[in-house]
Amino acid sequence: MSVKKGKGHATALITILIWGSTFIALKYLLGKFQPLELLMTRFTVSFLLLWMLEPKRMKSTWKDERLFFLAGLSGIAGYYTLEALALEISQSSNVGVLVSISPLMTALLARLILKERLPKGFFIGCIISFIGLALMTYNGKMNLKINPKGDLLAVGAALSWAVYSIITPKIFSKGYSLISATRRIFMYGVLCMLPFIGIMKFQPDFSVLKDWRVTLCLFYLAGISSCGGFISWNFAVKTLGPVTTNLYIYLIPMIAVFLGAAILREKVTLLAIFSSLLILFGLLITQWGTLKNARKRKKKGKFEDGAIL
Repeated sequence: MSVKKGKGHATALITILIWGSTFIALKYLLGKFQPLELLMTRFTVSFLLLWMLEPKRMKSTWKDERLFFLAGLSGIAGYYTLEALALEISQSSNVGVLVSISPLMTALLARLILKERLPKGFFIGCIISFIGLALMTYNGKMNLKINPKGDLLAVGAALSWAVYSIITPKIFSKGYSLISATRRIFMYGVLCMLPFIGIMKFQPDFSVLKDWRVTLCLFYLAGISSCGGFISWNFAVKTLGPVTTNLYIYLIPMIAVFLGAAILREKVTLLAIFSSLLILFGLLITQWGTLKNARKRKKKGKFEDGAIL
């Protein structure tokens, strides 16, 4: 593995650790804000923070501007709003599982659109990880209630994230700054959320910000999870490609469970441990072909970026 790819994997893992911990802040803030109120506040603050970090105006072509718009529409407005709408209609367990098919959808889109070659066993590994994720989400209670409208919205959220994952490598291959490009994506994401004001409740009460815990949680979501998380995620996608990077999404529920045990003292069941091992085993299978090829290249003494593969 090259040094560059090693940085990509490390960055993706750090991002997932951050995103896996956001449930603590979300759990607290959703008692103070409605979903759309929180989303628009979160990404507006994120946009302003990124503008403060790099206030220089970014120049882009009209053709590239369409890519930024599509990224904001799919990865910010589409994914987060559809997920919020799905949670209002369907079971949270259903939504959590269905949204997590995004790595599989990303792989299919990459194969169809980008003609990306996938290692043998990739889809088998995805299915194994998905089963582990489903077991963890339902926690052995398998009280499955199908809600066609809500479940379709969740699938739509997963597809939106897959589209975002395919678009972003095209954006960053053009040499734009990670900070400025992410800021532009956030801007379009917030603008594309505006039409949902007529569908979802939007009457934010900002007086709750007097509570330092609310302000701290909001800053964590906007500053750490959104600004830092999306910049590092976009770097990982740029380095590793959308398919490999999106596989890390399967780790989010596992991280949430163990952080819940460490911070909120929630109980970790044997099923959660077994599910975690199943997720990790599935991820290993998805990359088995890549690892075998890397070992072959290492034996031949081939180098990449100054490191033996």
